[in-house]
Formats: sequence, structure tokens, C-alpha cells
Amino acid sequence: MRINNRNIITNYGTYVVYSSKQNINIAYNNNSSFTSVSSDYNTKITNYDNTLGSLRISTDQTSGSGDTNNNTWYIEFPTMQIDNTNLSSSKLYVSILFYNIGSGDEEKFYLQIKDTNSSWSNSSTNSQTIYYIDDSNNTWSDGNIQQKEFDITSIINGYNGGSFHIRLFVQGFQDNDYIELGSYLIETIY
Repeated sequence: MRINNRNIITNYGTYVVYSSKQNINIAYNNNSSFTSVSSDYNTKITNYDNTLGSLRISTDQTSGSGDTNNNTWYIEFPTMQIDNTNLSSSKLYVSILFYNIGSGDEEKFYLQIKDTNSSWSNSSTNSQTIYYIDDSNNTWSDGNIQQKEFDITSIINGYNGGSFHIRLFVQGFQDNDYIELGSYLIETIY
């Protein structure tokens, strides 16, 4: 199914979708590969909730290998804000599944975080990028659900209680390359 609106409105805020092709060149599928709450999601997430879900997403249309102009898109999570007064720890937990990746179009995946007053950077070495993989480092673990944990304490403290965004950003994904994004959690300890 093709996304037909840049804004996906949920109970937790609005997710913004951007694609280099008409802003909607993203397809999604609700056939989840995440079937086990106990093994597919980090226990930190399941300790808070067990009504979890995931979204399988890909580029909707490409003209084939090398079509990176039409294979670039991102999903920006709703605006968030964390009080950093006496913050001792802040961690982001998320489950990710890559499927059919690495077939020669130089696929790249970024997970980024930035304050709302900054512009996004499409660089793997920018301080906004907390997780990056591409074909050269070959860590896709294609077909395996990965439970990721990122310590974002210093980033959140740097925002001094200000608002921020998280985004999932891809380049070079063909219409048969999929990411499945599971529920996520930001844990804060004071």
C-alpha cells in the first residue's frame, strides 16, 4: 500500500514522511514479521507495554539499480521533549528488521536525532547520526530482528530540555528492500 499523505497522525503525535519523489514514494505493509512480544522486542519495552506493533516500509517505485534520486526517503517521529534536570540516563530502544538488503544499489540507513531548531544532515559522520549502516560495512543481518539500544543521555542533556526529533532515513532502497520498524521506547532515569 502506498502512503498518500505526508502526515501520519497517531495518538502520540504526527509522523512526517518525506520522499524525493512526490513526497509519497514510500510503501507500507501491515504483515508483521514481529510475532513474539517476548523475543522480538527489547524487554525494556515489553515491561511497559505488550500491545506492540511494527510497520514494514520500502520505496514504492524505482526505475532500477542506481536510481538513488527516487530511493531517498525518511520518516520523522513526532516532536519530543525530555526534562534534563537531574537526568542521569536516557536510552532509546527499538527493534529493526532489514529484509532483502544488499542487492547492489548502495543502500544506506541512518537513525538520527536533532533539536527542532536545526536542519537535518544527510551525513553518516554528523553528530545527529546515532546509527548508520551501508553496504560497505555489511551489518544488515538481513532477515534477523535486531534489538537496538542507544545511550542518548549526552544528546538530551545538550538540548537543555528543548524539543527534538528522531528520524529514520534511507538512501538507495529499491522497491524490494524492506525495513520493519518495531515499537520504540525512550527510557529516562533521574
